[in-house]
Amino acid sequence: MTETVNKDFQVTQHFGFFEMTKTSNAGLQELNRQKALEYLPSLSRLCTIMEGVRAAIGEPLVVHSGFRCSDLNKATAGSSKSSQHMLGEACDFTRQYDN
Repeated sequence: MTETVNKDFQVTQHFGFFEMTKTSNAGLQELNRQKALEYLPSLSRLCTIMEGVRAAIGEPLVVHSGFRCSDLNKATAGSSKSSQHMLGEACDFTRQYDN
């Protein structure tokens, strides 16, 4: 059995590991984080790209979905069977608006 991923860390300056691997599916959260460690190089490249997007628009971004392991991807309505999320190469996000 793999060890619990219980400590967050920064992947890049503005994007953390937990942020890029979070899910509302509590039953798959830990598995998703464990599997994401295998894709850390891809996830790091993605976060570097996201840093560029953040810099280009000049505002923080809110990550809605980053890495999804295959089990989580299957459990996510509307996800593609070949989603780049499963490779740490896709991120759904919005701009962070102040209210």
